[in-house]
Amino acid sequence: TKMLNTLTGLEPLDAGVDAKTLAPSSGFGLLSRSVDAVFLDVPCPWLAIDNVVHVLKPNGILCTFSPCVEQTQRTCERLRANHLEFVDVRTVEVLTKEYEPMFSKKRRVEPIPGTTATKESYVSNLQFRPQPVSKGHSCLLYTSPSPRDS
Repeated sequence: TKMLNTLTGLEPLDAGVDAKTLAPSSGFGLLSRSVDAVFLDVPCPWLAIDNVVHVLKPNGILCTFSPCVEQTQRTCERLRANHLEFVDVRTVEVLTKEYEPMFSKKRRVEPIPGTTATKESYVSNLQFRPQPVSKGHSCLLYTSPSPRDS
């Protein structure tokens, strides 16, 4: 028996996987042409492309996250297969850059009306300063619109 998510009416994500082969079941268990976008963060995204094609609406977007260029190359090759015809293929390297929070207080002195006295106050300020060195990439982000409707 299949358990459905009570909020969405959809099967849980692991319900779309064959327990023996760990391959995705047809269309991830979703209806044909039923989603606008698919985001894949899996070790072998090229193995899921047939299922992506099944569930994406025409001109839907596929986005994959891969830590190495070899995974991206295999996914691109699979998407470029003759019968798939994905268009506008783009790969972007995502860099890790840390930002350090910088807290400061500025002193403000204001005159008290009708006297020669002043009132002192402090204003807190928060800014983020980027670190000067990036420490390599976290992933390659690959996007492509699905084949257009024939």
